[in-house]
Amino acid sequence: MANISKSEYDKEYYAKNRETIIAKRNAKPKKKRVFTDEQKAKRDETMRKWHEANKESLIAKRKAYYEANKEIMKAKTRGYAKENPERTKAYLKAWIEANPDKYAEHRQRRSNVRRVRLYGGEYEKFTYTEIFERDNWICGICNEPIDKELKWPVGKSVSLDHIIPVSKGGNHILANVQAAHLSCNIRKGANGSA
Repeated sequence: MANISKSEYDKEYYAKNRETIIAKRNAKPKKKRVFTDEQKAKRDETMRKWHEANKESLIAKRKAYYEANKEIMKAKTRGYAKENPERTKAYLKAWIEANPDKYAEHRQRRSNVRRVRLYGGEYEKFTYTEIFERDNWICGICNEPIDKELKWPVGKSVSLDHIIPVSKGGNHILANVQAAHLSCNIRKGANGSA
């Protein structure tokens, strides 16, 4: 026998005898381990600490897995939503109530994607907050500060302005958007001048 490591030998042995090993494993009666409440609490606390200590790497792994298996993950999500419509609806309702700002931004982003596709333009992913922070909360039309606390439909609230309007061939890209007062943006309109 050639000099091979134990792990290599084990892998080779398993590959040759896979069916037998699985049959033996399945033949053994499975004992269900019973935990006391104290053991469960200790286990849960240990897992919580481990997850907290490894949060960044876990997030990175999940993102990498999702990117590598995007279509499979989307299909699973759609399948689950079809099989569990009530649970999905309840989850979405709770998420929307807990995240009204994120939901509003998501709806705005989807609306912009539809408009850009309708007019045949280009589209980049970004959040509105990124644009507002980039522009230091200064209106790109009147150059006056924008109050972060004001919400739509107040005229001096913040809105996303397309420098070249989408209806005139403008794209939904970082270079073509700016922060603007809602009233300034409405006054500017699709003609492109204030």
